[in-house]
Amino acid sequence: MAAKKGSVRKGGDVWEIPVGKWGDAVEKNPWVLATIVLTVVLLVVLVRGSGGVGAEVAGQKVVDFVNAQGQGSGSLVSARREGALYLVTVSFNGQEVPVHVTLDGKQLVVDPISLDNGGLPNPGASGAAAKVSVELGDSPVKGSASAEVVIVEFSDYQCPFCAKFASEALPALEAAYIDTGKAKLVYKDFPLNQIHPEAAPAAEAAHCVREQLGDTGYFTMHDKIFAGQRILGETNYILWASEVGADAGKFAECLASGKFSSVVSADLVAGQQAGVTGTPGFLIGTESEGYVLVSGAQPFEVFEQVIEGLL
Repeated sequence: MAAKKGSVRKGGDVWEIPVGKWGDAVEKNPWVLATIVLTVVLLVVLVRGSGGVGAEVAGQKVVDFVNAQGQGSGSLVSARREGALYLVTVSFNGQEVPVHVTLDGKQLVVDPISLDNGGLPNPGASGAAAKVSVELGDSPVKGSASAEVVIVEFSDYQCPFCAKFASEALPALEAAYIDTGKAKLVYKDFPLNQIHPEAAPAAEAAHCVREQLGDTGYFTMHDKIFAGQRILGETNYILWASEVGADAGKFAECLASGKFSSVVSADLVAGQQAGVTGTPGFLIGTESEGYVLVSGAQPFEVFEQVIEGLL
């Protein structure tokens, strides 16, 4: 199942390719709205007390940022003030992408949401968010198989915000919940192939290591790939596989065969069906009760709030 057509968007520590109307996603998962509202609140605070720049200057900053990512070429289409933000439209890889920018030109805001709609839902409370289901299947698992709470991560090895989660929030989650047996992490691939051509090959490389070394080897390779995110490629996959203890010859043969490409594609479809639209995306819950969606490389405290509500 291919992703539905839409603009490639970046913001709020998440790379996103829309696969449906945003309003539908919010209706199904109010917790998504809550996390974005929290982001907007922070950005409003940042705007206050900071000097402003002109719309054209803010727009050019967006273009410079996009071009610096090395994921494609961007150019400025338009920039104008819209309320307390600038609305900047950038042409990116042949598509026009609208984003909002704070008046100081320092922060991107994707899909700003009004703060006039009352209180925020408690993600740990009963009925606070619509639950979704997902098949865990034979995906790599970090932690005890019998752990009550499940964190299903949909990730892209070339996504910078996925690397941020892996280096920042994940270690804290391991210490507080995974290593203590309270939760387990189930890793699924969600390669954004339109903008990250090495995401799927890197995912297949990790599975080829898992074939030899199991889940422990898989997550060691996972760490290697994210640490070397700027130098992804077959040569380094073979090198890293050897460094983590895999047989280099067998690994290279596995990678060349493409035997795990269908596994990676199936994960992508599963994520889309569960409502994931960008990376990193997380489904947190239990196999019996279902999961709520948390989007983006959120800080540990966001995951803590959701998990504590389930324990």
